[in-house]
Amino acid sequence: MHFDDAHLWSIYIGVAGERMKECADWGRSRGMRVFQLKFDGIKTQERLEHYLMDQFEYPYPAKGLDAAADLMSDLEWIGSDAGYLFIATGVHGGILAVRLYVSLLPQIADRFRSGGVPFLATVDGNDESVVSTPQECYREFLAYEARGFSRDTHPVEFFDLGRIPGGIGGAGGAV
Repeated sequence: MHFDDAHLWSIYIGVAGERMKECADWGRSRGMRVFQLKFDGIKTQERLEHYLMDQFEYPYPAKGLDAAADLMSDLEWIGSDAGYLFIATGVHGGILAVRLYVSLLPQIADRFRSGGVPFLATVDGNDESVVSTPQECYREFLAYEARGFSRDTHPVEFFDLGRIPGGIGGAGGAV
């Protein structure tokens, strides 16, 4: 697995096995703050919200996924000039909580990009519902904009590594 400076605000789906360890090692070697998130057994939005609050050590109680996205795209209380890497395992798209987590990633990546702070997210699941979640989110942003509302989110690259043998390449897009 190879990351480069051209893809420092991206989402990688379908990262599995040894690639997860390579991702964590790469992030740590750059001084990034690495969060290893384990989603096995998290099935509800409420449990997801509590889990994220615990993992990211929110500085104050927060409720709802909008609050989660706001806090997870800031992390100033943790501090890392080198950036952040979220590594998610146990991601199975049929579970609502997991799809909700994946749906937050484009917004989080874009907010870090606007602040110039590197952010990468890896997700081990690559079934169709996980892969389609970032794309669905981006379509929602475009529909929102088409109705005359402004949006602060810009396209974020994603790569479906489950469909790219050997690494980053042709099966990606912007979300």
